[in-house]
Amino acid sequence: MRIHQTLCGAAAASLLAFPVLAQDSQAAEAQGGQYAEALTRIVTDARTGTCSELMSAGVQLACQRRIQQIALTLERFGDIQKITLLKAEDRGGVLYETYELGFVDGFTMTWIIGGLRDGQFSTAFSEDG
Repeated sequence: MRIHQTLCGAAAASLLAFPVLAQDSQAAEAQGGQYAEALTRIVTDARTGTCSELMSAGVQLACQRRIQQIALTLERFGDIQKITLLKAEDRGGVLYETYELGFVDGFTMTWIIGGLRDGQFSTAFSEDG
């Protein structure tokens, strides 16, 4: 399954990292970035079968089309243990960040998030899946 196809929405790859949120009573370790907290919340919500309100309408629509498959995949991986900023890019005044997420089961995924406007991200997807 290609999670990125579900969460791409209408925007190009982009992301920023925030400090990470606690997840399922376990705190994930964050390294760098401005959107790590937001990304952690989006992935945590998806794992429980919910398309996050942090996603723009286009990204939410894409998410809703395949949330059941996404949730099953993410549930198998377990909690996020580590989130590491790989790169941050400014594209025409819009910030995008790429992260590597490490899960309890040892699986890793690369995620891109960005295009933050009015509290929602126009881009949130995984390059893996």
